[in-house]
Amino acid sequence: MAGGIVPTIIYYGIKIVTPGVFLFTACLMCAIVSLATGSSWFTAGTMGVIIVGVGIALGFPIYMTAGAVVSGAYFGDKMSPLSDTTNLAPAIAGATLLEHVRHMIWTTGPALVIALAAYLLMGLLEGGSFDSGAKEEVLTFITANYQISIACLIPPAFVVLSAALKFPILPALFCGVLLGLPFFGMQGHDVLSGREGAAGAAYILNHGVDVAVPGDASKAVSKLTELLTANGMQGVLWTVSLILCAMVFGGIIDCTGMMRSLSEALLKLAHGTRGGLVSVTIFSCIVVNALCSDQYTAIIVPGRMYKRAFEDLRLAPKNLSRCLEDAGTLTSNFVPWNTCGATMSQFFMCPQWGPGGY
Repeated sequence: MAGGIVPTIIYYGIKIVTPGVFLFTACLMCAIVSLATGSSWFTAGTMGVIIVGVGIALGFPIYMTAGAVVSGAYFGDKMSPLSDTTNLAPAIAGATLLEHVRHMIWTTGPALVIALAAYLLMGLLEGGSFDSGAKEEVLTFITANYQISIACLIPPAFVVLSAALKFPILPALFCGVLLGLPFFGMQGHDVLSGREGAAGAAYILNHGVDVAVPGDASKAVSKLTELLTANGMQGVLWTVSLILCAMVFGGIIDCTGMMRSLSEALLKLAHGTRGGLVSVTIFSCIVVNALCSDQYTAIIVPGRMYKRAFEDLRLAPKNLSRCLEDAGTLTSNFVPWNTCGATMSQFFMCPQWGPGGY
């Protein structure tokens, strides 16, 4: 943000992208990046933020663009062999990684096709109704606050190339940060200055940056300002604390036998049928996501509870692993207090989901 890298990508994205295919392109691009990196959070926190900024300038509601980003990001997260949840689910169920990924195509593939068709239809229906004047106003706002240059694309290009070459994500991101530091000076910031200089590197990482908002700013400019002036590391620490609390609470529920009692009652409702068992497993993953607020717990706890039941009905382990991912991974975003729902809302600065109210 402070180096002008994100605003630069938003600037060029606004100039290039056509509104009619914007949502379709956003979902497809995030699916590709997430498939390559194996991380929905990485995709949403980098490319997703940029796409939402472009969507704001084009006039799309934040929730609509965020939906396209999350849809694509979680498709890649589910299908990528590099993803933690894609490795976790078959490990819990006793399936192999390759057969797990192949088995998920039957549910995840049609879901992505339906989503892409819906986003294409929404874009074509709404794409011609946006005000081009608002688009120019956003471009003027960006150039008034940042020095736009092709050189600003070097750090993100490095990160994307590193992901394509299968380099470890954390070292690649760290190197991307180092490459971005010289661009502080281009934007008129002193990397070494303290808070008094209003732009020290440590201060910006903790508190975000300030931009000049015109007094008669439009709704699009106001929303983009919220996105570009995020509160840095301090703004996401509440999400980290939520993750810690969720893992502790999930451990308590598992160790005290609460979930075991619930699973025994639900297994009676399955009546010993395969369809009933699958339905009970999916329902349990959703319940754990809501109660324990973490997708990993929603995969591990139901997986351990129902593994024996799947074996008794002679269902292959890949069926259990697919249920765990279909319900445990994907429904986590529908719970505002879940780590995934909270993190996505923080990335996209959605006030209706963030701290202070859902």
